[in-house]
Amino acid sequence: MDECAAMATSTPDIPAPVSTSYCVPHLTEFSVECKVLKLNGCWFTAKDSQGSLLFQVQRKWPSLHSKHTVCDSRERPLVQLSKKPGVWRPIWEAIRANGDQQPVFVMKKSSMNPLSTSFDVFLGTNISMSRPTS
Repeated sequence: MDECAAMATSTPDIPAPVSTSYCVPHLTEFSVECKVLKLNGCWFTAKDSQGSLLFQVQRKWPSLHSKHTVCDSRERPLVQLSKKPGVWRPIWEAIRANGDQQPVFVMKKSSMNPLSTSFDVFLGTNISMSRPTS
């Protein structure tokens, strides 16, 4: 059994949000690159510290809705991201790309500062978006 599978099975109350293949038992650094508008709609790529492509965030043009698809390195859709309209701080909800409407996670800006790049991420089971108490 690999480390990721062992980690996923050792915490049965916390399922892997997308897949156990994206679980690692250590901190991992990513680099996110913003791509200039392309004809295929690919906007962002996320790479690991060795430069290997992990994810692509795609948005199809033209669209009236803020919907993005997060794909793996083989361009297979993983989750659909949609921005909630009419909120002060941006809130993004991720649902599985297979059509299941259950939220995988919700992400919102940590700060009201528009220049801030930090986000709070809550698993889909945490509907109230509350932080754990220590």
